[in-house]
Order: sequence, then structure tokens, then C-alpha cells
Amino acid sequence: MDSGVLIVSDSPAVVKDILARIDDDKPSLDEDASYQAVMARCRQDAGENHVPQVRWYVDPFGYAAAVRSLLPEDENARRGRIAAALEAAGFSFIRGIGGWVDVAVDDFELIHRTYIYAPGPREKSANVLSFPNGEDFSVPSWVPRDLATYTTGYCDILKAFDSIGPVFDETIGEGEEGVWQDVLASLKDDPYGPQIDLRNELIVHLGQRITVVTSYKQPITTKSERLLIGIEVVDEAKVEAALAKMLANEPDFYKREYKGLTIWEKVPPEPSEMEFDIGGIPGLEETPAAEETSEPLLPNAAVTVTKGHLLIASHLEHLKKILDIEEPRETAARIPELLEVMQKIEAMDGSKSCVRFFSLTDEEYRPTFELIRQGKMPESETVLGRVLNVILAPPEKGKVREQRLDGSKLPDFEVVRRHLGPAGFFGVTEDEGWFFKGFGLPKK
Repeated sequence: MDSGVLIVSDSPAVVKDILARIDDDKPSLDEDASYQAVMARCRQDAGENHVPQVRWYVDPFGYAAAVRSLLPEDENARRGRIAAALEAAGFSFIRGIGGWVDVAVDDFELIHRTYIYAPGPREKSANVLSFPNGEDFSVPSWVPRDLATYTTGYCDILKAFDSIGPVFDETIGEGEEGVWQDVLASLKDDPYGPQIDLRNELIVHLGQRITVVTSYKQPITTKSERLLIGIEVVDEAKVEAALAKMLANEPDFYKREYKGLTIWEKVPPEPSEMEFDIGGIPGLEETPAAEETSEPLLPNAAVTVTKGHLLIASHLEHLKKILDIEEPRETAARIPELLEVMQKIEAMDGSKSCVRFFSLTDEEYRPTFELIRQGKMPESETVLGRVLNVILAPPEKGKVREQRLDGSKLPDFEVVRRHLGPAGFFGVTEDEGWFFKGFGLPKK
């Protein structure tokens, strides 16, 4: 404690640096142009005289460099390559991310404001992040009532696709120019490939609205998460033809028929019972790229085209459940909490925005809570579990990381859920970035 300031850090060097800065005249964060822009945008929404309870700020590329400095040398080098590749591909136009947070405000348990300051110029792959604002946020008829989260928004998919090249070349191609174009040419011209013009046979026939729905299968296990992605389609027949062209000869995809629809199901190959250690054979050692290969996000995906959308589900049985929806009462449009959150968003000037998000937080948090309580979070196949495993994975390849939290003494989730109300947020694309505003509501 010094000069009325409590300093908390896991690094003595950082504490000493802050103490040295308290009483000197060196430039501070408050003078940084990106920080000023972020705080000014939050102040514009909250009111000139509002003093937030919490304010936060991150220089994304600076933070990445700071984190890398704490990692082992090989991991530092790997993540350094990724950060450098993203900068080289044009993403350094994102200068700062930050926001304000307040709890117990009026009728809200929480209100948060976030601004991503990205003034440009937009070069190379920067336009991958193209999210136009829209006004139609009606709930699609295929979104089920039984859900945990619902996200819907707009993306200029064609513009994003046309901008992929530089970031693909810098990351997957390890800096070699033209790798993305080689991939597209191979898909189109290789006599042993699908022979598809990906852009003109598939991408141009997709719309701009994308919807993502998560839910969970009871009882909660490491495999409980169910995910559904819906991409608006302009021409169903042409998208169906493109899917058939791409997947008909893929060894892991199987064609199914259900209610007159064609479904393409991915069935992962059975793991081999025999394992060979090739590490000692000259020329056959695993490459760094092979070591970094991760499991697919949706290893059991099921894909179909119906109701004006390309539907991609995490599991075939989940997709069939979606296709079985017939009555309006079975859809998310009848969820009272969803209607309440959308009304709040409209009242916050979110009618024209690029994204909206809704959460039944008691359902959203349940799987994570239960898996932590069971000590099985490292084995989780949820999206969050996979992300945590990438970030916290042990250096030994194939080894399951140890859970850092002892959840054995957590209470039963029914005790917790009575305090978890619905939540939501919306995002708006602006001239110099993106502004997000969200909130949590009390449980009724």
C-alpha cells in the first residue's frame, strides 16, 4: 500500500515498476491515445459524469508479448510466431480493447460496456472482421426452446472469404505467399479432389446472418455439450449441390436421409489399437506443425440445408431433434427470458446492431460447474474446455492436464442456480471499431 494505492501482482518486478511510477512524471496509460479512445466511447454511452466501479484495458499485441515473456523458450517462440503472423496479416489495426463494469445498477445486476478500438487502416486480412449492422433479429423457426445460449448476428461472409489469403499464408503457410490460392486451385482442379470452385459454387450463395445455439444433454458429462450453427442461405439448391460435391468422397462423411433431407454426418475413424514410436527413425520425427495439430471442433458434425439455412450440428441426434421441431411452442421465440432480454436491448438503442447474445446463465454455467465439481474439466469436450486445454495444456504431448481448482467442496448446483438470472448483450459496428453493451438481470 502506497499513496492510497493497493498494488497486487504475481511479479515483484511489476510491483517495483509501479511504485517507481507513482511519484514520477513519466507518461502514464491515461495519456495513451488508444486508452483515451476506449474510455471516451464508454463515457459517451454511460454519461459524462458516470464513474464506473471497474474499468479495464488491454493492448492486445502488447499483452500477448508480455504473456510470452513468462513462457518457456519453445512455447514463447511458437506463440511469438502466431502474434507476428497476425500482425503481418493486417490485424494490428486493432489498437486497444477495454471497458467499464458496474454492478447493482437500477434494475440490473450487472451492466458492462466494451469498446474495441480499431481505427485502421484495414489492410490485407483485416476485412475478415466484416460485421455489418442489421435490424432483423427475429428468432429463426428452427431454434429450439431447450437452449443455454443464443447468439445471432451479421457477417459479410463473401468479403471475409476474399480477405482470408494473407492470414492463411502467414499462419498455415508459415509466411509463404500464395498458399491460400494454391489450396483453392487444388480444390478446383485436382482430379482426385472435389473439383469445386469454393467461392463461386458455395460462398456466394450464403447470406450474411449467422446464428449459434448451445445446449447440453443431461446428465452432465465431458461430452454433454450440443452446438448448432445456422448460416443464412440465398440459394438452397446450389448450396446442397456444393455440399454434395465437397463431401461425397470424403472418407469420414456419410450420407444420411431424414424426413426428405440429405444429411452429411462426420464419423471419426476408430482409433488404431497399434501405436508405433517413430521418434527414433531418421526423417520420420514429428514436425512442429504436426505437434500443434489439434482435434477438430466438431468431430461428430452433421450438416444439412433446410428452412433457408445451412445447419451444422455437433451431433446427428441433435440435428434430428432440431428437424423434428414443428410447433411454435417448441421454439426459442416462446422463451419469456429471451423476450425480456431482447426488449432491454431495444431500449438500449441496440435495434440496429451487428450481433445479439442471450444466455440462460443457469443453463450456460451448469456444465462447467458440474465438471469442475467432478474434477473432470480437463477432459471436457466443450468449446470452453478445449480452449482451456490449449492455453493450459502440459508440455507433454497427449497428457491430460491437472485441474487447478479443487471443486469437490462446491455446493449442489441447485443451490447456485437460484441466483443466476438471464443475461444478454449487443454489439454495434462503428467507424473506428466495435461497441458492445451487456447486462445481467435478476432471477425471477
